[in-house]
Amino acid sequence: MDYFINEEKAKEVIERVRKNKIEFVDMQFTDIGGTLKRKGISAKDFESAIYKGSFFDGSSIQGYARIHESDMILIPDLGTYVEMPNKKARVICDVYTPDGKPFEGYPRFILKRTLEKMKKSLGPDSAFYVAPELEFYLLDNRNENLALHDSAGYFDAAPKDLAESIRDECIKFMKKIGIKVEAEHHEVGPGQHEIDIVYGDALKLGDQTITYKMIVQGVAERNKLLATFMPKPFEDKPGSGMHCHINIVKEKNGKKYGNLFFDKNSEREDNLSDYALYSIGGIMKHAKGSCAIWCPTINSYKRLGKSEAPKYIMFGHTNRSALIRIPAIRKEDYNSIRFELRCPDPSGNPYLTYAVILADMLDGINNKISPPKEVEKDMFHASHKEIETLPNSLEEALRELVKDDVVKEALGEHCLDEFIRLKNAELRDFNSHVTNWERKRYLHV
Repeated sequence: MDYFINEEKAKEVIERVRKNKIEFVDMQFTDIGGTLKRKGISAKDFESAIYKGSFFDGSSIQGYARIHESDMILIPDLGTYVEMPNKKARVICDVYTPDGKPFEGYPRFILKRTLEKMKKSLGPDSAFYVAPELEFYLLDNRNENLALHDSAGYFDAAPKDLAESIRDECIKFMKKIGIKVEAEHHEVGPGQHEIDIVYGDALKLGDQTITYKMIVQGVAERNKLLATFMPKPFEDKPGSGMHCHINIVKEKNGKKYGNLFFDKNSEREDNLSDYALYSIGGIMKHAKGSCAIWCPTINSYKRLGKSEAPKYIMFGHTNRSALIRIPAIRKEDYNSIRFELRCPDPSGNPYLTYAVILADMLDGINNKISPPKEVEKDMFHASHKEIETLPNSLEEALRELVKDDVVKEALGEHCLDEFIRLKNAELRDFNSHVTNWERKRYLHV
């Protein structure tokens, strides 16, 4: 078996299960699309699962095994064990094959593998830090109309903002299970919201992003609402993104002690290091090939280029129409220098999103890919033919994906093939569906 059991941690978790009289443990993992899956087992069986794993049918999980190789094993990552209400606990798992090898198509393993490549390239104390800003809409779920929950706008307060108490409920639950929240507010769209979680290691933030979505949707349902992370649920309202704040830091024993994106001797006014600039260059070079992973649905491409969702492949500082933005910081806080990638949306798998971002950055760093000059013009209200754009559709994004060797290598053959297969099936289904728009447009032609 290739998986390592930390005996000290195992004993600690088993003792907590016994002491707190936990009855059931949710063994959680994701499919290739990012949907959270679970296998609930008794506390008695959980002790055995720590050492031997727990079998499940991989052929029934989207993007996993074929029917003749269906047996797979869940191995709990004990660092993710948290206790929930009603004598339950949850733990996020890794997926292995019956011979004890990591399953190469498991999104969490793909991120782990990319993080290992970073450490080989930049040193064992390097860490990829991410802070995602997930936006979502709350809709009235009591009838088929799915009406917007309120009519408030950006940063509006109660009583116009009807969901302040719902966001508070989400935050309380997040804090109980160890997710630190930095900020929350009403977003631009009516019924649209954002809760920002604190910056941290990409693997930890991948786990937290999946859990965040589960909490928000669960709390909404308890309040007779529907929380949707759909990128563009309304054609005349702002889309929902997952802007990612990113840098690479130096870390020891879980504590940050340096920032590779900061160069105190830089001639640039913003003190961006070569590591930061090459990372930006790598992302810009591979943005087209990465877009299918960052924006993985047909609906994703109705968001890009509208309401501060970038379309042009460029970077800037104050420019929110840019693909990459360098946020303003206080001069005494240069160690927090980072950049913000603004095109990803919350409909995809965060493990794959973060893995591909890092793979692009490593290609930029290793091959010293310098980005073009910053652009500070508003690109939403003008056409700039000299600047490349992101794909206009999922179909185009898939064509760009298969041409990009860096992104393909990051995903691995199994994940790449399954992702393309599933997305082509989605396109075929969509293209055969007759919409109300078509009926209105063509019924009387």
